[in-house]
Amino acid sequence: MITLRAFSCRYPDGTWGLRDVDLAVSPGEFLALTGPSGCGKSTLARCLTGFIPHGQSAELSGTIEIHGLDPRSSEVYCLAAQVGLVQQDVEGQFCTLRVVDEVAFGPENLAISRAAVVERVRWALAAVGASHLADRNLTSLSGGEKQKVAIAAALACRPAVLILDEPTSNLDPQATQEVFQTIAELQAVSGLTVLVCEHRLHYLAGRADRLVILSGGRVLADGSLAEASQWVPTLAAYGVQLPDLAPPALQPRRRCLQKNAAPGKALLTVENLCLDFSGHRVLRDISFTLRQGELVALMGANGSGKTSLLRALLGLLRPRRGKVFLEGAPAPDRVLARAQHLGLVLQNPNHQLFAPTVWEELLLPARNFGLPEKESQQRAKALLEAFKLEGLEERPPQTLSHGQKKRLALAAVLTYRPKVLLLDEPLISQDPHAAAVALTALRRFTEAGSAAVLVCHDPYIADYYCDRVLFLDAGRLVADGTPEEVWPELISRGFAEFVPWYRQQPKEVHSSVFS
Repeated sequence: MITLRAFSCRYPDGTWGLRDVDLAVSPGEFLALTGPSGCGKSTLARCLTGFIPHGQSAELSGTIEIHGLDPRSSEVYCLAAQVGLVQQDVEGQFCTLRVVDEVAFGPENLAISRAAVVERVRWALAAVGASHLADRNLTSLSGGEKQKVAIAAALACRPAVLILDEPTSNLDPQATQEVFQTIAELQAVSGLTVLVCEHRLHYLAGRADRLVILSGGRVLADGSLAEASQWVPTLAAYGVQLPDLAPPALQPRRRCLQKNAAPGKALLTVENLCLDFSGHRVLRDISFTLRQGELVALMGANGSGKTSLLRALLGLLRPRRGKVFLEGAPAPDRVLARAQHLGLVLQNPNHQLFAPTVWEELLLPARNFGLPEKESQQRAKALLEAFKLEGLEERPPQTLSHGQKKRLALAAVLTYRPKVLLLDEPLISQDPHAAAVALTALRRFTEAGSAAVLVCHDPYIADYYCDRVLFLDAGRLVADGTPEEVWPELISRGFAEFVPWYRQQPKEVHSSVFS
C-alpha cells in the first residue's frame, strides 16, 4: 500500500525534511507516527499526498509509492481519489465558505452523482458529530469544530488511505474518542489504511498496529506500541523523549509545584460578560477574577466559547453587555491599549506571525510598545534557546513547522511580558519536552507576579500544572475552582472525559497511583 525506500526530501533552503527513510505500510494497517516537533512527520504526510512537490517545492530522491502511485509523477486529482489528508493547519486546506459545501467539495470533484454526494456529506458530518454545523459559515466555527469539518471532508471522499496530521490537537476528549471510533469502524468495513501523526499517543493505545518514531528526518524506531517502552534508552541517546503510551499517572500538583496559597491582587476581573457572534449566543453572563500568581486552565467542549472569551477579553470581539477590569480599573476600549496588559497567543500561529525573520518576530511586540531594546533582546535570546529555536533566527517564520510557529508566537509575547497571558491552545503540535519547557516558562511567568489563562483540552496538564480550572458549557461558566474541586463537579455534569482517569478512581486506588 505504502512503500518508501531510501527516500529523502530537501527543501530549497537546504533543510532536510526527510533523510533515507525506509518504510512499508500494509493495506488496512493503522500506523502512528511520532517524534519531536520538526522531526519530519508533516513533511512525510505532504510527500505521500503529492503536496510536495506539486504545491511546495523540494528536492526528492529515492522510492515513494502509495496505492500504486508515485506522488511525484501522478496527477493531483488521481492522488486525491486514493489518499485523504487532514493537515495541522486545517484552515489552510478549506476551499469554500460553508460547512456543507466544504464536505461536498471533494466528492463533487470525483464526479459522482448528486445523490451520492448528498449521502456522503450527511454520513461524514454525522460520523464526526458535526451534523449540527452543516449550514454554518466556516469562519464562525471554533478551532475544534473546524478540525471536525476537515476530517469529515476527508472521510467523504472515501479514500483508500487516510493521513491525519495531529487530528486530536484541537478536539476535546469526547470528540477525539468519537473520531477514532469512526475510523476503527471504517477500517473494519472497508480496510482503510490509516497514518496518524501524533504526540498524544495514549489516545491511540489499542488502536494503532505500529509506532514509527522520527527524529531529524530519519526513522529511529519501528515496531508495535507494546514494544515501544523498550526503546527508551536508545531514544534518549538521540535526545528524544517517548510520549506517554497510556494516560499519565502524574504526581499531584502540590507535590511537584509550589501552589500559591495566597494569590496576589486582582489583575483581571470579568463581570456578567455576554457575547453574540454571527447570530449565535456565544457567552452568557461570564464572571471571574484572575489574580497574580495564577495559572488557570480554561476548558470545555469544542464550540463552548473558549476562544471567543479570550478574544472578548482583549477587545477583538465586542460583548453585548458586561464589564472587563484591569487591576481594578475599566479596561480601555482600544485593543492596542488592552494589549499592553493582555498578551494573546492565537490558536493558529499563522494569524499572528508578521515579521520577515524569527528574530524580528521575537522583538516585534516589545518594539511596538516601546520597551527598552537591550532588555528585550536579552529576553528574546533566552527564550530562543529555551524554546529550541536557536539557529532559526534568520528563517522566515512561515517556513517553520507548525510546532515551531506555536513556540515562536508564545516566545514573542513572553518577550514583552504583559500582566496577563491569554493562551489559546499553545501546546498544540508540541512534543513532551517542548510542552514541559513551555509550561515551566509559564509557571515562572506567573510566579513573578503575573497571571495566565491556558485554553487546554488535556486534563492531565490542567491537573498537574494549573492552580484553577474554568469550565465552559454552551457559553456558561459551570465550574470554577482548584482542579481537585472541579473534577467531581464535571463528573456529576457528565463531563468525565475531561477528568484525569486517576481522579475518577476510588480513594484506595487513587492513593496507590500516587504512592
